[in-house]
Amino acid sequence: MANFKVRVLDIALNQINELTDITASYEQHKVGRTISGFSFSFKPKQPVDAITHNKPKKLTDKQIQFFANKLAHHDPFASKKAAVGESYADLEKRLLIELQDVGLSESMLGFSKS
Repeated sequence: MANFKVRVLDIALNQINELTDITASYEQHKVGRTISGFSFSFKPKQPVDAITHNKPKKLTDKQIQFFANKLAHHDPFASKKAAVGESYADLEKRLLIELQDVGLSESMLGFSKS
């Protein structure tokens, strides 16, 4: 029985504990010297979400240029953000500056603050 526990039960429980979101354990039951059975207990692990850090999403220069061009030529967005009489090129230049601010880029591009 010792080989069964070492080679089968302990290995299986270690894999379950390491690879899943469940913590498993067992308890052996004896009648005299003979093992009469095993009781298994399973509990969910605590979520690891509290450890994650909420870093602001910063765009690279290439991403800023790409999105400024796309947003300047996107009619629904340009109609809301462009000043009266502002050309596509002027709007794109203004967006290049505004997208470097993390708060504005999150609101313009629809990033969620999580």
